[in-house]
Amino acid sequence: MVSVCEAWFLAQAPEYEQIAPQTISYLLLQSLQESSKGIDTKRVYAMRSALTLLDFNDPSSQSIKNIILHAYIHPQYLTTVDGRRFLVYAMGLHPPMIGQIYSTIRNQIPNASKTTLDTLGDVIYRAWKSAEGVVLQKLGMVPLDRRKHVL
Repeated sequence: MVSVCEAWFLAQAPEYEQIAPQTISYLLLQSLQESSKGIDTKRVYAMRSALTLLDFNDPSSQSIKNIILHAYIHPQYLTTVDGRRFLVYAMGLHPPMIGQIYSTIRNQIPNASKTTLDTLGDVIYRAWKSAEGVVLQKLGMVPLDRRKHVL
């Protein structure tokens, strides 16, 4: 069923906005399972624009925010091209969430491998490089002494 909803959204068929929140939520959850594969992050990345249809200021969006934050520590997102692209994209979704994303990343630093740290640094750099306006300001507001540990 989710494949039908996914195809409906990607084709932008009539009322595709109605199925987007449930479809992207399901795909995100599926991609964060232990048994997830690269194709799962590829599907999430393909549907990433569905996240723009959500109201991140509404308290009901807290669960989807938490799911997105979890992606920053999940191996599938850190080791696949589409996973990293999604993380870059997610940094620009909702400027008030950037602080939470940085906190999630910062909490990994003490135990992360050099490869993970390099990947996270690259994600932050790419998000900063492609950011504009408020997102760029928010990405640049994290003190350099904190960023140097990630970059």
